[in-house]
Amino acid sequence: MENLDLKSFNEKIYDLSEGSNMKYRGLVPSVLLFYSPGAYMDKMVSAINSLEPLYTGKAHFYGIDVNVSGELTDTIGVRAIPTMILIPVQRDPAILTGLVDTAEKLETIFMKMNLI
Repeated sequence: MENLDLKSFNEKIYDLSEGSNMKYRGLVPSVLLFYSPGAYMDKMVSAINSLEPLYTGKAHFYGIDVNVSGELTDTIGVRAIPTMILIPVQRDPAILTGLVDTAEKLETIFMKMNLI
């Protein structure tokens, strides 16, 4: 899972300076995880990392440490940790809050949302 800061978010996901005219920059869906490092997050990060190889070329997985990227977190409006934003290529993003601690649960979410 690649970590993003404000600059890399603007380059790879959305350019936030475009305001309401933002367009997703990716060619495949993206999963963004806003997190704060700690013991409770280890299972969720591990679940995402275990799925990442299965979706090579089909989705990108990014992490945003809210303690490091506070400006990005504030700009997006993330208030609960963990928060996952699922960004399909042709549809509006979906926001999920709360801990999802297994790869199976994450994969079920992806399938139900037709993300991948």
